[in-house]
Amino acid sequence: MNQSGKKLIICEKPSVARDISAVLGKPVRRDGYFESGSYLITYAIGHLVRLYEPQEYSPGLARWKMDTLPMLPEQFKLAPYADKNDHLEKIRQLIMRPDVGSIINACDAGREGELIFFYITRYLENKKPVERLWLSETTEKGIKEAMEKLRPSREMLGLGKAAVIRSQSDWLVGMNATRAYTLVLGDKFTVGRVQTPTLWFIVERERKIRNFVPEEYYELRAVFGGPEGMNYQGVHEQRIHDKSEADKLLENMKEATEGTVVSYKEKNKKESPPQLYDLTELQKDANKKFGYTAERTLQIAQALYERKLITYPRTDCRYLNENMFETLPERLRSLANTSLGSAVPSEITHPGKRFIDDSKVSDHTAIIMTAVPMPARGIDPDLVNLYVLIVKRVLMMLYPPARISEIEAATLVKDCLFITKEKYCAPGNEGYRVFLDREEKERSLPRLKKNMTVSIQEIAAEEKQTSPPRRFTESDLLSAMENAGRRIEDEELKEAMKEKGLGTPATRAAIIEKLIATGYVKREKKSLVPTGKGEYLIDSIAPRLKDPLLTAEWEYKLNAVAHEQYDMLVLRREIIDFVHQIIFELKNGGRQKLIPWPKMLNSPPAPATLPPASAQSQSSI
Repeated sequence: MNQSGKKLIICEKPSVARDISAVLGKPVRRDGYFESGSYLITYAIGHLVRLYEPQEYSPGLARWKMDTLPMLPEQFKLAPYADKNDHLEKIRQLIMRPDVGSIINACDAGREGELIFFYITRYLENKKPVERLWLSETTEKGIKEAMEKLRPSREMLGLGKAAVIRSQSDWLVGMNATRAYTLVLGDKFTVGRVQTPTLWFIVERERKIRNFVPEEYYELRAVFGGPEGMNYQGVHEQRIHDKSEADKLLENMKEATEGTVVSYKEKNKKESPPQLYDLTELQKDANKKFGYTAERTLQIAQALYERKLITYPRTDCRYLNENMFETLPERLRSLANTSLGSAVPSEITHPGKRFIDDSKVSDHTAIIMTAVPMPARGIDPDLVNLYVLIVKRVLMMLYPPARISEIEAATLVKDCLFITKEKYCAPGNEGYRVFLDREEKERSLPRLKKNMTVSIQEIAAEEKQTSPPRRFTESDLLSAMENAGRRIEDEELKEAMKEKGLGTPATRAAIIEKLIATGYVKREKKSLVPTGKGEYLIDSIAPRLKDPLLTAEWEYKLNAVAHEQYDMLVLRREIIDFVHQIIFELKNGGRQKLIPWPKMLNSPPAPATLPPASAQSQSSI
């Protein structure tokens, strides 16, 4: 195909279009696009095109009725969002311009960005050749390098297929299960492929807390007088569950005045710096340190990216490749006028494969800072907080491991063994831990020796209770979602899915927010708590719809489709079969077992009404 003439670049956001146009030459602002040399640069505004709603396939589907389920379109069709149709029409005019010879996809470099571009160009029936601009940072240097390495569209075919199947799967499961359970349960209940298993995590944890029965036990503690006048404490090696047994042991030791140190071990260990940030790890740390929600952290990270201060944030990678590592000195120079500038090592040594590994980097590297300096003033404090977290994590990589001392001593009194443990990092041994914003613990135990005799200062029994599990914070829930695949018992599948979970780093925040918006979960301070409606839904729906392992397996297969290691049509067939089975069970006896939700028994959902699509096309690849 002839690629002569101008190239039309389609970005995901106007801000990226401005950045790219400025790099390509002196831009001229037009209506809905920029013109810069031989390039036209336009933009989406997020998603411009969506899948048909059910009633757009057939007006009869506007009413929610069980006998119309399952809804399984033979071909998924596309329609524009009504409020964005005018802008979509401008993109159509640009694509059809006779002087435009080819298209460059510059939407965000990930699965969702691929979907946005694919739906736009499929809906507009683009026939012109396409190349892919894969941006990891929006700096001038990053844009120039990416423009020199445009990727042919065939390289993105797998990612495009995975994006489309993800979109269609969410439609198939969400539309059918939501209608089915809404009709059966008597109130609007949204059910989602990822949303519902995430809710299951929260409900399961709440019920473990609610059903927890505390168990009383006794802990024997002794205070010993060590050498140099230093006291130390020991705890009996076993919990004691019977008060009479605790009293008997105390009585036996009542006359004892001395104990014997029967073992003493002191080990020095190296503690390596933590790996670099991917989005989920960044969200977890920001939640712990600043209380930011996952959604807020993503918003801040996106703002930093668009300000050219960090690399692409929606990444699941915690490594750099060798090429990126070579750019580190330039990036670190951007810190010269900041409080962290003095912490940059004078010599940068290669930190090894724990951090730099080409084989572990596919679409994007870990999140690090760019070579653009942080503005000295006029920037949101939340952006500064997150930027500093990211920079500190990079600096940790360049510092030596911390040297941790671990002490374990055992002191015998009569027949009772008391264990003493201490872990500390003395000043001067901190290594990377100087960036953790906490004082290191110095040694507090005396220097004991085996067979040393020590005096007994006090022995007492303390009554205690076992504690229930904690409620999920957002940090905890993100970990549970990220590691859902690790709950699998089959060892082969477990190994394949050890890095796969519910959703992707880019979508997990939105899933949590949707659970709150739909009334299934509420925030109580930093904790996530299920509502009665959320618990009722989990009790009512089919086990497979709330099974985190099934959803994690689908995510694993979507990733395999993206790498052209799994057939998209096979996965689509699996999803369709799953939907068939869920609806079949509800129609054939399953619904009789369910008690309608008591809040809205007399308020069936209003039929959805949408204007007919102005145009359509098939979304199959």
